[in-house]
Amino acid sequence: MEDYYTLTTKETKEEIAKGLAILKEADIQQPKVFIPPAWHISPSTAEALHDMGFDVSESLDKIDLIQRDIAIVTQQVMNWDISGDSEQNKPAIKQNQEIYDKIIQGFKPTILRIALHPPHDPPEALDQQLEIIQGLESEAGYIFKTYDDFVKEDIYGY
Repeated sequence: MEDYYTLTTKETKEEIAKGLAILKEADIQQPKVFIPPAWHISPSTAEALHDMGFDVSESLDKIDLIQRDIAIVTQQVMNWDISGDSEQNKPAIKQNQEIYDKIIQGFKPTILRIALHPPHDPPEALDQQLEIIQGLESEAGYIFKTYDDFVKEDIYGY
């Protein structure tokens, strides 16, 4: 696991504060979404994010609406970045096609997360990503939402 799984609350706050200082220096407002490098966070990181005013964190199996204390379990992730290297990520093309084919054939996860990482995705992934997104919308009836949509919506009656 990467640091955001092993750091204490204090250490996490210090690390995140360093990144926020860089954004502030560049005159970029503080983000409200936190996605750790390896999609894993600990309870200490969750506490730090809450205290620092973040609205959303994303981990491998869920999206946390931090300020509302709601976790949305994600059943499936389509991800073209397995290793951080576009050449080593080529097997993801086949893996994501298999997921897409299952969805078109009737397996429909309630929430499907699509993770795009252009610098690390194989070059041929862009065409597949566009095709999959268009197909999910037109053929499978999926509605695409942003993190902001989740923060503002009445989820699970809350």
